[in-house]
Amino acid sequence: MSRRRHEDYDYDDEYYDDRPRRRTGCWLLLVVLALVATCAGGIVGVLAYMAGEPDEIEIKNEAELPSALTLSLNASSEPFEVEIQNINSDDAITISAVGLEEALFDGVEIEGTDPPFGTVEDRDYPVYGSWREYKLGETLQPGERRTIAFTFQGTATGTYSGDVMVWVERDVLGVSLARAWRHTVEFTVVEAAPEPAS
Repeated sequence: MSRRRHEDYDYDDEYYDDRPRRRTGCWLLLVVLALVATCAGGIVGVLAYMAGEPDEIEIKNEAELPSALTLSLNASSEPFEVEIQNINSDDAITISAVGLEEALFDGVEIEGTDPPFGTVEDRDYPVYGSWREYKLGETLQPGERRTIAFTFQGTATGTYSGDVMVWVERDVLGVSLARAWRHTVEFTVVEAAPEPAS
């Protein structure tokens, strides 16, 4: 085996040739780990953003919204009105949908909205949970204010507690992201009062 002399030290050709390759492998591993950590951090950041309530809107009548409602079985409720203002000074936003949390599915549904909703879909996503979504697609320009009115209907007697939601969508760095404003309501559904005898 040939040997080299360098700065008064002897070493083998084989040992000398292996050392740079081992260092390159370590650097490559560190780069891969850094990329994985960056991607994971980005995903966590997006999920954390999406889990938060939208800061682009202000609910003007939030303090007046009821936390408990009594519904008569198979009868329409009084309108539940949410007054929304786009407080974002630069961009339009879209009220993409309103919704009900999964906990309400067994006894409450949205009978109607003003403006009218389009399609209805059941959703189930990580972070968000499960909900029923009633599509709206209403655009609010900066500073614009809009009232969304819900009409509820009780479908089974009992007490049901869960969130009523308004989904707000906006572009973030060219990507459309939606976040939900939530208001917890306890619904009590009772038998409708009998019609008075004529």
